[in-house]
Order: sequence, then C-alpha cells, then structure tokens
Amino acid sequence: MFAGMDPASISVVIITRNESANIDRCLQSVAWADEIVVVDSESTDDTVERCKGHGARVVSRPFTGFGAQKNAALDLAGCTWVFSIDADEVVSEELARSIRHAVEHPTADAYQVRRRFFFLGKRLGHGRGSVDTIVRLVRRGTARFSDALVHEGFEIRGVPAVLDGEMEHYSYDTINQVLEKFNRYTSLAAVEMRANNRRRSVVGTLLAWPVYFLKFYLLHGQWMNGLHGLVWSVLSSWYPFVKVAKARLDR
Repeated sequence: MFAGMDPASISVVIITRNESANIDRCLQSVAWADEIVVVDSESTDDTVERCKGHGARVVSRPFTGFGAQKNAALDLAGCTWVFSIDADEVVSEELARSIRHAVEHPTADAYQVRRRFFFLGKRLGHGRGSVDTIVRLVRRGTARFSDALVHEGFEIRGVPAVLDGEMEHYSYDTINQVLEKFNRYTSLAAVEMRANNRRRSVVGTLLAWPVYFLKFYLLHGQWMNGLHGLVWSVLSSWYPFVKVAKARLDR
C-alpha cells in the first residue's frame, strides 16, 4: 500500500544546503518516518550522499527563500501527515512517541513542538528564547509555509495542539557559524524589507540597540545562562541594526 493511503502515515520533510556536519544526527532521529523527503539547495559537500544513505528521497532545487524551499518539500510529501524539521534539529525519543500517538489518535490538524535551543555547545536552560513552541506537524493539505525569504512558518487554520517531548536545536556550534548565519539571514531580511517597501531609520535602530540588548539579557533572562547568554544577547541585539543598514545601503 502506498504510504499516503495510511491515515497515520508520516512524511518528514527537510531542506538542506551544505549540512554535512548536522544531517546524520537529524536523519537518525526521524528514522521512524514512513518517508523522508529532502529538498537540497545545490550543496557542494556530501550532504546529498549522506541523505540518500539514510534512505531519503532527494530533489535538487536552487534556493529561492526558506518559505519557497519548504513548500517545495511539502508538495513532494506523499503521506497523510507531514513533519517539518531543519537539518540542525533532533527529535527526542519522547517527541517521536508523541508524534506517532498524535497521528494515530488525531485531535487537531496541526501540532506544535517545544524546541530547546543549544548555543555554542551549551543547552540554554533559562530565559525566553531558550525554548520556543513552533508548528511542525500538520495534516497534509491543511497548511502551507509563508513565502517569507527568512523566518518562515506554517500558516494554519484553527488552534494547534501541543506535543509532548522536545526537539533539540543545535543552530550554532561555533562563533564563526553564528556570524555566517547572521550575515546570510540579515541579507535575506534586508531584501524582504526592500521588497515590501518597509523603511526604518538606521540611526534610530542603532540608538535602540541598548534597549534590544537589555531586553534579551535582563528582561528575557539570558543572564541566567552565564557567558553563553551574554554572547547570545549581544549578537541577537545587533540583528535589527545590521538588517536595516543592509536594507538601506546594500544593492
């Protein structure tokens, strides 16, 4: 029987580009899926070979934005349910059991996942941003990703349920990775700002930097994560300024 005929079947969808350092850990954590679909953005490392080694179906597609890439993966999914995961994320055993139970006994068309943030090798245990809740499991045909170039998310109807367990997010292992992603994400955000004709003052955003930092570090409680929380707050608080500066000056 084709997997999509089973009302409890699950497709896992992933987008990748040069994720050799992360993809094995990610795919091992979703080996329980009925199918794994990978949309790869022309990787130059061995990401594609590693994905195929885990039995994934891999389709190459030039990168046109995170939302577009994830919708392309969504369109390729053949199962009744779709679980979206990023290459730097890992599904815990408890979450995997919760996903399976949810599709076998559904109470909603969409489910949220609690995601724990790891930063420079440390599990952040305190403060806002250390854990977020995000929709990742949907009944196929009931949701699409936004078309955002960056910071995309599922657009759903109705109220999502929440799954038990956590997903681990290993977004940054080194400061160099932080700066590389920072540069890429702020560039995409700047393109989106110009496309939507959103203008903000570079000077005004710079003057607001202390407010952003104090919000992240003190109000949101990142100070409780020690040096890692301090570094995360400094880098995160610079994001709005760099994004706005690029939107105004880069062409």
